[in-house]
Amino acid sequence: MKNSHYFVILALNLFVGLSPALAVKVYTSTPTIYESAAGNGLGFSYVGNVNGASGVYLGNYNGSYYVLTANHVGGGNFFLNSTNYSMVTNSYTQVTPGVDLGIFRIVGDSQLDALTKLVLGSSLFTSSSLNMIGYGGGTKRGGFNTPDSAQFITYDGYNEVVLITDYDMVEGQAQAIGGDSGGGVFYQNGSSLELAGLIVIAGTDNTSKEITGSIDVGYYRNQILARVPEASTVSFWIVISLFFIGYTWRYQKSRCR
Repeated sequence: MKNSHYFVILALNLFVGLSPALAVKVYTSTPTIYESAAGNGLGFSYVGNVNGASGVYLGNYNGSYYVLTANHVGGGNFFLNSTNYSMVTNSYTQVTPGVDLGIFRIVGDSQLDALTKLVLGSSLFTSSSLNMIGYGGGTKRGGFNTPDSAQFITYDGYNEVVLITDYDMVEGQAQAIGGDSGGGVFYQNGSSLELAGLIVIAGTDNTSKEITGSIDVGYYRNQILARVPEASTVSFWIVISLFFIGYTWRYQKSRCR
């Protein structure tokens, strides 16, 4: 695990409008590989666009359909796999106070499995390979990275555990940019696909290295499921390990929206 750093976070959303906004930045000579499910695995189908940013479809729970996103993105119509789903009126809620997670219901079913059946949560180590997928600027793209640490961070009134990844010039490696807030970070744990994190911040550290911060979904799994009451009838009670007691970083804020 890395030592604590003072991170200088850049306001990446300022770049939106200066040039066409893409989804997750990937270091590669063939970017189209990372704009399809073939290059990004099963998690690619679950990530859609909401309010110009991103969200993750959680699935169908007894006739109700849920989307998880960053709280600073908020709820709205959800565009997923060429279909636009309306948000159920007044269904949006923050998952838990002080955490940048929000959840809302949509009208209609995408026909994907409920994500808790794929395992919502994770038990990660710093060597775990993560698949980061975002829909910033209308272009869905995904790439891979590994977590360097998990830390408590504070920004905009939020205080939460995030997974930190940095960006190297390695084929297929990903870094969040403007529009990726609410994007999914997936982990293939044996035969189970896990939603390990939700992208919320991006920027550079004090060495000018680009980093992404993604909320540790496993840490907040119970709070998320408490907002999906129908989930109590779905077979999803899988024991998870909460991990990485971190430090609180002092840093200047940014969000990936």
